[in-house]
Amino acid sequence: FSDNAKGLPFIGTNIKNAINPDLLKRGISPINFAELTGGISSDDVANTLEKLETFDPHGVNTINLILATSMVSHGIDINRLNAMVFFGMTRSNAEYIQASSRVGRAHTGLVFDFFKPIMERDQSYYAYFYKYHEFLGQLVEPVAINRWSKYSIERTLPGLFMGIILQIIANKQKS
Repeated sequence: FSDNAKGLPFIGTNIKNAINPDLLKRGISPINFAELTGGISSDDVANTLEKLETFDPHGVNTINLILATSMVSHGIDINRLNAMVFFGMTRSNAEYIQASSRVGRAHTGLVFDFFKPIMERDQSYYAYFYKYHEFLGQLVEPVAINRWSKYSIERTLPGLFMGIILQIIANKQKS
């Protein structure tokens, strides 16, 4: 998980050009990775999720690394994901909880947090790491819309219907 998509191509390039050739020299299978970011088409996202759900024990087509942004924090429910590395903290506590809960669904999961030392916010997370995680559930920000919000339905439904219409059009163009 990266807090922004700018560094992900750099990581992917390093895997392709430096890490995988070294792994092959040592007789180890190369890392097969995919990206899940906002810049990826919905078809590519669907293909990646399908590949993640099907496990190839020989590792030929198995994706064993995902380079992702906040896209991974919602709706990615793949049981075989068991480790996550955060490069920088998320913008909200709820997003951190959502993203880190993507691992360890079927088996014990492991999450590593790598903080950016020049970011003041990341320095604070590092300094209060244990206390932050102790009170994480209480630190979740309240939702912007609640049941007492005036006009929430009138503001939400047009966007919802537009999304449905665009999805129907995209599906018709695909077939």
